[in-house]
Amino acid sequence: MFERGPHVSFANCGLPYFVGGEIAEQDSLLVQTPDSLKARFNLDVRINTEVIRIDCPARRIRVRELETGCEYEETYDALILSTGASPLKPHIPGIECPNHFVVRDIPDVEKIMEWSKHCQGCRSVVVGGGYIGLEMAEQLHRHGFHVTVVEALPQVMTPLDPEIAASCLIFRVRSYPARPRCPTVLPPDVPVLAFVL
Repeated sequence: MFERGPHVSFANCGLPYFVGGEIAEQDSLLVQTPDSLKARFNLDVRINTEVIRIDCPARRIRVRELETGCEYEETYDALILSTGASPLKPHIPGIECPNHFVVRDIPDVEKIMEWSKHCQGCRSVVVGGGYIGLEMAEQLHRHGFHVTVVEALPQVMTPLDPEIAASCLIFRVRSYPARPRCPTVLPPDVPVLAFVL
């Protein structure tokens, strides 16, 4: 098994709580490691290694170790591509600024934590009102940030019925010394929900 990143299996739902300090140790986020997968399933797991070429007729892949640049080939009987997801970044001018972050894996939240060390009482905007977005907003607020959550859909927590999502939001906002903020008036084809914690 080849993994381009430094971790093969981690609790992504715990990432916001690691940022907020409720999960104190990075190792607490790790569900499996190369060593544990070797011990339990006899899997050969190579982290920080990316597959750079697939030769289907020869049943061969070419890989590169990211830390050393070393390249080599491996053969296979069956190939399973399991590339994972990438965070959705809206096409907004300036999205690539150094103080704009995504929350997908441990290195992502390490960047947020490093940046936030020098920013007490700062303002932050969380784009996305799903589970991870709302958890990040809560943890950033816990860290002393003034947080605004922006959601493009008509409600946060879209897997929930609108009535349930609204009641959860009202409860959470009332739990903090906060004021709900009505969105700026926008054209009707731009639905945005924003509130401040």
